Amino acid sequence: MRIPGLIDPHVHLREPGATHKEDWDTGTAAALTGGFTAVLAMPNTQPPVTDLETLDAVYAIAEKKAHCDYAQYLGAGPDNVLEAAKAASGAAGSETLSGSDLWPAAAG
Repeated sequence: MRIPGLIDPHVHLREPGATHKEDWDTGTAAALTGGFTAVLAMPNTQPPVTDLETLDAVYAIAEKKAHCDYAQYLGAGPDNVLEAAKAASGAAGSETLSGSDLWPAAAG
């Protein structure tokens, strides 16, 4: 019997910045153990993923450490509309909070 792999659309891998909680290596290995073949990571890292530079940095880490397929959400708010638009085509989607000032606090 064949069962398709699952997709987890909401994971907190916390790399860069809070790898004591989880990182691309441990999070994606755990995902595979549970039958998930793809994960979509939330943007609450340190620094938060809110522009093309941080999106590319996270993808560089994931490329080296991920054990399954992946994509990264982009943090969007009223203060980074233009930056988020430039990075949108490379992101899984966006997570929008009421203010971009919340993004640094969200990574903790």
